[in-house]
Amino acid sequence: GNTFVKVPVTREGYKAMKELKKREILITATAIFTPMEALLAAECGADYAAPYVNRIDNIGGDGIEVVRQICELYDIHQMSTYCLGASFKNARQVQEIALAGCPAATLPPDILWKVAGHPLTEEGVDGFIRDWESVYGKGCNSKIIRKEMERVSLASKVIQDVQDSFEYSDEELAKYYNEHKDDYDNYSYAYYLVNAEKEPTASAEDGSSVEEESAEEETAVTDETMDVAKKHADAIAAAATGTGNLTAAVQAEMGDTTLEAVTQSAVQGSNLPADYADWMKDASRVAGDKTVVESEGTGYYVVVYGSRDANDYHMASVRHILIQAQADENGEYTEEALAAAKATLEGIYQEWQNGDKTEDSFAALAQQYSQDNGSASTGGLYDSVYKGEMVPEFDAWCFDASRKPGDTGIVKGESSGYSGYHLIYYVGQGDLYSKYLAKTALVEENLKKWQDEQTDGFDVKEKFSLKFVQA
Repeated sequence: GNTFVKVPVTREGYKAMKELKKREILITATAIFTPMEALLAAECGADYAAPYVNRIDNIGGDGIEVVRQICELYDIHQMSTYCLGASFKNARQVQEIALAGCPAATLPPDILWKVAGHPLTEEGVDGFIRDWESVYGKGCNSKIIRKEMERVSLASKVIQDVQDSFEYSDEELAKYYNEHKDDYDNYSYAYYLVNAEKEPTASAEDGSSVEEESAEEETAVTDETMDVAKKHADAIAAAATGTGNLTAAVQAEMGDTTLEAVTQSAVQGSNLPADYADWMKDASRVAGDKTVVESEGTGYYVVVYGSRDANDYHMASVRHILIQAQADENGEYTEEALAAAKATLEGIYQEWQNGDKTEDSFAALAQQYSQDNGSASTGGLYDSVYKGEMVPEFDAWCFDASRKPGDTGIVKGESSGYSGYHLIYYVGQGDLYSKYLAKTALVEENLKKWQDEQTDGFDVKEKFSLKFVQA
């Protein structure tokens, strides 16, 4: 059973231990002050030996060292007896006998709770409770939350089913896109911002510059410096004949060959800068059109219009396998590392070519080898790739005019997060990107309308990113 008879390590005690052992009674040898007492108790059949740690300290000994020696003796002689630490005045002694190898201890309640907890742990728990109650309210337990999470999961399934139920004809999608084309179309253009010079601000009292009063000078553009910037911008606009020579016009006017105009391509209308967005969206705009637009308190933009794209192209459906190069200790990618990544990918490519060379076999290899965590589990599939979504080399390969289903190729890819090589399998064309944009927006609008109808008449509260409604 679980009953132990405590027997002191005396002459009579040792005899009693032997007799009790014959009768298969469990024994704890107690009142131990030396390692040899513990060893003799073990020889006599004790199951536990209990050295009195604090009492040993009180008579000038070292209770922790006695425990360590007892554990060492039991280990050397392969005894089946366990050392059971006893007699403590603080939690520190309990920790030290554990470090000395003692596997068990008998503790009074006050010491036990000091060992089992810490004031800062209690403070942390109180903080968790406060955080929990601030989100879910007092009295809300895990059972309630579990039930609510099940409801959230069910609601998510319902929302997905509703979202999937929305269907639109090609005519409806075309109509919606046309009504919002200014925001959805992509624009290409070049621009240069002529910054107005800043001058020291003057004191209201005596006209002295703030530089005389403070080591940190305050400056600002003035009407005069804005006029100068405007003249430069007008001259640049007059000289520019298109997006391609805006930089040359800037350098000639400003007298600085290091200056560069900014060329932008495929900027969606909704993302155009407010300073000249309306001008760009004007339906009469043609390539080479120019304008000068004020940027309040800064200077003047020179903007040269390039083109406008109605997103009337098919998205691409592809699978890919990514092998990344290993960065060195400085985070750089050496030529050797890039070559090793490419060689690995070429080996995978050869493995595919040696097989049946199907999309399914490519998908299986993607699951096995690809280092793109976002697509490996789906066989490397990207089902609706639009222009500009991928790195430039990947993008150019996907939208090559000669691309056809079943094509494969290896391209280098590099971004802020990786450098390596992609093996790509072209599955085929997807929907028109214009239809995709229109459908995505319509679904979002109609889903929002449906959700508003469901919550009409309810008090909606949002906490911890979840929305709860109260009848």
